[in-house]
Amino acid sequence: MRSKPRPSVTEIAAAAGVSAMSVSNALRGNNHVSAATRAKILRVAKRLGYQPDPLLTHLMHHVRSRRIRHTQANLGVLLLNDDAYSKRLMAGVEERAGHLGYAMDKIAPEPFDGNPAGFTRMLQARGIEGLLLPTARTPRSLAAMLDWSQFSTVAMTYSVTEPRFHRVVPHGFHNAFLVLQTLRARGYRRPTFAINRGVELRANYAYAGAVAAEAQLAGQPALPPFVSDAASPHGLAGVGAWFRKHQPDALILTGARHVKNELLPELGAATIARLGLAVLDYDPAYPIAGIDQKTDLLGATAVDLLVAQLHRQERGLPIDPVVSMVEGRWVEAEK
Repeated sequence: MRSKPRPSVTEIAAAAGVSAMSVSNALRGNNHVSAATRAKILRVAKRLGYQPDPLLTHLMHHVRSRRIRHTQANLGVLLLNDDAYSKRLMAGVEERAGHLGYAMDKIAPEPFDGNPAGFTRMLQARGIEGLLLPTARTPRSLAAMLDWSQFSTVAMTYSVTEPRFHRVVPHGFHNAFLVLQTLRARGYRRPTFAINRGVELRANYAYAGAVAAEAQLAGQPALPPFVSDAASPHGLAGVGAWFRKHQPDALILTGARHVKNELLPELGAATIARLGLAVLDYDPAYPIAGIDQKTDLLGATAVDLLVAQLHRQERGLPIDPVVSMVEGRWVEAEK
C-alpha cells in the first residue's frame, strides 16, 4: 500500500490560512512567526500528515553550514565578567569556534547602556548572528540590552536571569554531591558549604539541595551551609560567627583563593589547619582538591548548541528553553 504523499508547504498554507513563508518559518522553528501562529500551523501540518524529510533536512544543514562558513559569520561573546572562571570558559569557546570555522568577537556592552537599538545595529554591522553569554559578575537581567529577536543566543550561566535562553552550565547538584560524598568517605562527618548567595544563584540553588540530599542518604543531620549576602560577588563576610555556632569539620568553597582572602581573617590559621577543605572550581595553582568543572567542554558545548541554532535559522527567544549540563570530576590536589 502506497503511503499518503507528504503535503506541500503551499497546501499547508492554504489549509491554515497563512502565507507559504509563514509555514516555512514555522516548520523550521524560526521565531519570525508568533508562537500562536506557529502552534496553529503545526496543528494543521500534523492533521494533513506532514512529516519532515530527514534526508532533505540533512542536506539543508550541510548547505547552510557551507554558506555560513563562506560568508564568515561571526559569533559574539558579551563580556559580562573577567574572573578566572570566565577566562577558562572562553578558552573552550574560542577553540571550538575556530575548529568550526567561525570568527569570535569579544564585545563589552557598557558603551551601549541605554541604547539597545544602537547595540543591535553594531552587532549586525559586524556580521554577528549568534551570541554567547558567559557568567555575569552579579545576577542581572539583560532583557533591555538589545533586540534579542535578531540573534541566536546561548547563555553559559544562571546569573543572566532574563530573558530565558537555552543554557549550557555545570551540573551544580552533581558536582556538589560528589564533593560531599568524597569528604564523607574520607572520614568527615560535618561537611558543608561556605559560599556567597550570588554563587548559589549561579548554580540554580543546587548546593543547598545537595547538602540536604547527601545528608539524608548518609543518615546524618544536614549541616546548613553558610550563604553570605556580602556585596562582593564571592564575599563570605560573617563566616566566623556561623562557623563557631555550627562547628563543621570540612568546608567546601567556590575557589581556593577564598582560604586566604575570606577564611583566614575570620577563622585563623590554626582552625583552618584542622579543617578538611575542598573547592567547587579546582585550580592547579593551589594545593586544594576539588571539582574540575570541565570549562573547555562547557565552552565547546555552548558553541555547538549555538551553531546548531544558526544552521536551523532559529532566531529570538526560545519558547521552551533547554538546559544542558556538564558533569565535573573530582581532582586531587597537586603536591
